[in-house]
Amino acid sequence: MSKSFNMNDFNHIPYLYWVFTHVCNDHCDHCYNDSGPQGDRLTDEECLAIIKNLPPVIDRLMLSGGEPLALRKQLYLIVDTLREKYDKESTKLTIQTNGDLLNEKKLDTLIEKGVNHIGIASIDRYHKNKGERKELLEELFQSRGMETFSPDEKEMEGLSDEAVMAIHQQFEDENTLTYGFMGANEDFWLGGNWARGRAYENDLWMQDHTHNFCAMHSGAKGFLGGKDNVQEISYSTMESKPVLPGYKGAHGRCPHRKSGRYHAAGFEIRDFSKIE
Repeated sequence: MSKSFNMNDFNHIPYLYWVFTHVCNDHCDHCYNDSGPQGDRLTDEECLAIIKNLPPVIDRLMLSGGEPLALRKQLYLIVDTLREKYDKESTKLTIQTNGDLLNEKKLDTLIEKGVNHIGIASIDRYHKNKGERKELLEELFQSRGMETFSPDEKEMEGLSDEAVMAIHQQFEDENTLTYGFMGANEDFWLGGNWARGRAYENDLWMQDHTHNFCAMHSGAKGFLGGKDNVQEISYSTMESKPVLPGYKGAHGRCPHRKSGRYHAAGFEIRDFSKIE
């Protein structure tokens, strides 16, 4: 699944992070997307238009929210349509969820539809259940033969972020079904310059001026730097961005142009206001 990356190949996106909804069963104080029960949402037609405009090659694609399972029928439509376009051997498909709405039936359905990885992003004190479902969910994942990345910390000491990421991706490539847990803390999501949404309104971000978001893989590492680093591109409902939602402004509307054009824009165009 791992492929060499050429930043000038606009038919290939190594990593796409798609927040297809801001609807969520929770209303967390630290949410940078302002997600909640009344959050922004796309129509099914808009979702299908976005998928139609995706490039022919995507190595990894994450569906997030909001809470994807809060719009279960739309999530299933998106997964089915993505799997019609990308097979399991070429594209790793991840669902990022808070896990509150996940049960045996829904997990089995997602696996049957071709989801490779489930990421639980609620193991912290800010989410409603405060990580209390972790043990139950882990038992559920393991009952389905799913594996989790748990490297020897001593072996990871001194390795660069790129090296650790490569080891993690190799693990996921070698295992068909995987899961993982994470949550917000002072170093992750709340840290540095993530001054957006309710985290900003509720003064929960760390306001650390030494934090360099552009040096992170999920920030903008190598952005406009002329290097063939693996880049993340983010879709947040209708908006396209060259990096994850920590990037303040969008430079396009997803259904209006093919993603390869956004990919090019993310690297080469400095004046984002001129992009539709």
